[in-house]
Amino acid sequence: MTMKSLRQTLPALIGATLFVSLPAHGQGRPSDPAFKSMASSPQSGNGRWTGSLGFGMTISRGNSNSTQASLSADAVRALRDSRIVLHGLFIRNTSNGDTTADNDLASARYERNFAQAWFGFGDATLERDPFKDLELRQTYGAGAGYRLLRAEGLQLNVYGGLAYTFEDNKTASDAKGIEPMVGNDFTYALSQTATLSQRWVLFPNTVGRGGIRSVFQVDLSTKITERFGLQLSVLNKFREKVLPGEKKSDTIIFTGITANF
Repeated sequence: MTMKSLRQTLPALIGATLFVSLPAHGQGRPSDPAFKSMASSPQSGNGRWTGSLGFGMTISRGNSNSTQASLSADAVRALRDSRIVLHGLFIRNTSNGDTTADNDLASARYERNFAQAWFGFGDATLERDPFKDLELRQTYGAGAGYRLLRAEGLQLNVYGGLAYTFEDNKTASDAKGIEPMVGNDFTYALSQTATLSQRWVLFPNTVGRGGIRSVFQVDLSTKITERFGLQLSVLNKFREKVLPGEKKSDTIIFTGITANF
């Protein structure tokens, strides 16, 4: 997304979010089942999938022709003693017939409680970014976590473990090996119609070039109707050691309409 289109879209999205959210703040804790199942502990889950699919597009025609299409996906299934969490963000951008951005990130995570606040997990993440020399990165991790905060409309989990990563690069040597990992995920229901979530994972010593690698994402979602809403997502990907001429940090911003289920 260009800075011009961001400046045009962001105020409207934030304004719409606040307009929809504020009337519900005086009504006590959120009671929307979709937000409660996403933010509650697995013990209170009803086994139904909840989440959203989002789509955004920016088209420019004139002196330059450019098109950006973005797709986001989030889904949670909370059971009595376990939870499944799915995420995805996919970006395509073309300018005057040439592809200028091709960025995909998708993850699946399974959590299983083994104590009142402790859980074990296994997850898989796929990532590609050919413009950063990355054809495909596969990361498969496992470890343990602790539910630091658990309340209606609020959840904070912290976790750590080990991951095995395969990197298929365009020009640099391919790499594979074990990486330590730590991270957290946070969800807060701002109101009956709006929720804020954040996900972060850090690899202190990544395979291949070494150094720190991290993925950080924040999502702000609001419901306009029972089935449709608005979403703002900010994704930051950081790698300490990069190829000459590359930047260490990439930030992707998604704004779009979501269909809730």
